[in-house]
Amino acid sequence: MQFYSLSDRGMLREINEDYFISETLGDYTVLILTDGMGGHNGGETASKIAGEIIFDFLESRLGKALLPGQVMLMMEEALEKANEYILSLSKKKAKLAGMGTTADVLVFKKDVAYIAHVGDGRIYSLSGDGKLSLLTKDHSLVEYMIETGAITREQAAGHPQKNVITKALGISPDVNADIFHVKALEKSRFLMCSDGLTNMLSDEAIEKTLSQSESLEDGVKTLIKQANEAGGSDNITVILAEV
Repeated sequence: MQFYSLSDRGMLREINEDYFISETLGDYTVLILTDGMGGHNGGETASKIAGEIIFDFLESRLGKALLPGQVMLMMEEALEKANEYILSLSKKKAKLAGMGTTADVLVFKKDVAYIAHVGDGRIYSLSGDGKLSLLTKDHSLVEYMIETGAITREQAAGHPQKNVITKALGISPDVNADIFHVKALEKSRFLMCSDGLTNMLSDEAIEKTLSQSESLEDGVKTLIKQANEAGGSDNITVILAEV
């Protein structure tokens, strides 16, 4: 397993509220991406806390003799621990009130990719023939409006409430994360990104860039460059892994 990760403040934001961890833990590869929200230092604090709690929890428990169901349960527990701590801290410190964060976690072991998802960050797979497939579903107001037929996907792209999310760590005692696993075929790639990328670039543009990239590093750096050239309205974090 190879991976390359990079985060950029973007063109308009004063601070970077995205946070990521990409590490190899024995037989496992753990990739975590969190995107904070909240005034003052809230978003930056929430994303860092969540990423570190999730990673520390997984690092202390991932072992060789785990069944798929056990790995997914472990990921669920990690998100719940992070959520509980963020809620507690936001109540204790007034300047952190209302803070929260999205969270995406990818855990690889051999040919299996375990996924945990909360919010509007995204995880894609890229097949050997260059086809990009979205694996996660945005937990957002516009995604709900699309599903209910209130707007079309084309209308969603410029919707004024595009950044309103319906699930995140730190906003409710219940996390209700999407947790599942997929096959990780040989030579396939997985892309994790914050919405600072997908709000600037279409899936078609992302697919084209990744299919033409000579290396993981080239793909990640090119995507961030393109997102900034398109306006860079938010922090941009991209993690690209190859099985």
